[in-house]
Amino acid sequence: MNKSTSLIRYLSYDKELSKERRIGMVSWFVFQAQKDHVKTYESAVTILLDLSRGARSVLDFCLENMDRNNYVSNNALFKKNMNKAAAYSKRSFSDNTINKAFIELAKHDLVSKTKRGVYRINPVYFCKTTEEDRATMIREEKEKPYQKLVDNYRSKR
Repeated sequence: MNKSTSLIRYLSYDKELSKERRIGMVSWFVFQAQKDHVKTYESAVTILLDLSRGARSVLDFCLENMDRNNYVSNNALFKKNMNKAAAYSKRSFSDNTINKAFIELAKHDLVSKTKRGVYRINPVYFCKTTEEDRATMIREEKEKPYQKLVDNYRSKR
């Protein structure tokens, strides 16, 4: 099985009737689900060349684990899972290294900090959704500094 698929097991409940009593039989079947693919846009290539090795590793792990809205959390679970994934290549990352990598990614405008420990991957460079949703996310990012003005303008229409 490759990285792009994972197994999901479903339980189903089959009722069989017999003369004496009802017998409930539990059976299961396996469904193979395909994970979302991350689209990388051309404008990201030159920035990726400037990243340090640690920041690039953190970015790659973020891209695999971000949600549909490009959010990722920098918490203890994230760091544990990243070190578990890095153990296959006999590497490990300290908490400080991961935090510095997020700072470097923010300097290159690849991520933006939304709340404490929550980052949003810049949809200009990477996205999992459709092109329409990507355009909406980019518009939201551009409007964020001017949110009050935009809300006032939209309310007057």
